[in-house]
Amino acid sequence: MTGLLEKALGRVAALPHDAQDAIAAQILETLEDEESWLKRFRERLDLLRALGQEAVEEHRRRETREIRRSLASIAGKWQEDPEFDRMLEEHR
Repeated sequence: MTGLLEKALGRVAALPHDAQDAIAAQILETLEDEESWLKRFRERLDLLRALGQEAVEEHRRRETREIRRSLASIAGKWQEDPEFDRMLEEHR
C-alpha cells in the first residue's frame, strides 16, 4: 500500500462509521466503473484500432481541423500556445 493511500485510509478510519461506509462505497463504485471501462475497451480493441486508423488517414488527407482552433473560433478567441504548436509540427 502506498503512503498516500495509508494516509487517506487513516483519515477515513477516524470518521464515524456511516461516513466510512459512504467513502468505501464511493471507492468501490469507482473501482467497478474503471474495471467496466477496461473490459469494454478490451472487447472492442479492433473497433478502436479501426477508428484510430481512420482518424490518422483523415488527418493525412488534411480532412481534419485542429480542435484548439475550432474551439477558439467558436468561443471567438484565439490563444497562442507555442508548446502545442511545436508538438503539432513534430507530428506533421
